[in-house]
Amino acid sequence: MKKNIKEINSFTRQLDVTVEWDAIAAEYQKEFNRARSKYNMSGFRKGKVPEEIVKKKLGSVIDANFAESSLNEYYRKAIEELEIIPINQAKINNLNFKEGLDLSFTAEFEVEPNITLPNYQKIKVRTIRYIANDEDIEQALHQYQEQHANIKTIEKGAESGHFIRADFQILNDDGSPRKGSKLENQYIHLGFGLFKDEKEKVFIGSKSGDS
Repeated sequence: MKKNIKEINSFTRQLDVTVEWDAIAAEYQKEFNRARSKYNMSGFRKGKVPEEIVKKKLGSVIDANFAESSLNEYYRKAIEELEIIPINQAKINNLNFKEGLDLSFTAEFEVEPNITLPNYQKIKVRTIRYIANDEDIEQALHQYQEQHANIKTIEKGAESGHFIRADFQILNDDGSPRKGSKLENQYIHLGFGLFKDEKEKVFIGSKSGDS
């Protein structure tokens, strides 16, 4: 058996295999005899049809069956001899065989790639040092206070930065309530989002219970 392995890329291999006719002639004859023993033809007893007639009628079928049945055996032998371990099912191309000639095929498959790690001791890493100023510290403290603050009702009027809880009702142009547009128990952060600048002035100074 002749075999040749080619490296397509880091993980793909192409294996070309050729098995000489002398190495498979005996097995082919067994395959032929099995086919002949089952062949029926008018004028002959079963299994007694002359070889020349069987070859003419079934030769191409016997060749194809033998090639298919031999393929896996010689593919397995080839990768074992080359000490290769495929990680997927091989794709078979260029399968050729005919009685009296060599069996040949090409198998393409994948293997685990060889990964070479760089010398990490020579890798330079840049680090960025950030020094916080007073404004950064003040902002961080303010965010911490907001995240851990408790909401409670106060007596004095609302100021920018306060949270208020209110019910909202969208009105029509004539001042009548728009059906299905009432929002209840909504929290608003004055001075942020939609409620800042001019829009927050409506709520500045409002107290609990105001409408």
